[in-house]
Amino acid sequence: MDLTAIIKEIGGGLPAVVIAVLSLAVWHLWRRGNEQTDRALDREREHSAELVETIRTIDRYDREREQ
Repeated sequence: MDLTAIIKEIGGGLPAVVIAVLSLAVWHLWRRGNEQTDRALDREREHSAELVETIRTIDRYDREREQ
């Protein structure tokens, strides 16, 4: 459904335009926030994987020194 159809559906006029445009803005911000959250989670997963690899490397190094 396009913005014009939504405006007609809720009665038309200036109040309907304001409601429709504000709803579109909220939807856009919500989508943007979700995308930012997804990117942050991806970065955290990468950092966690790097940290695990670093811990494993240090553990291997420590085991080799003990022998």
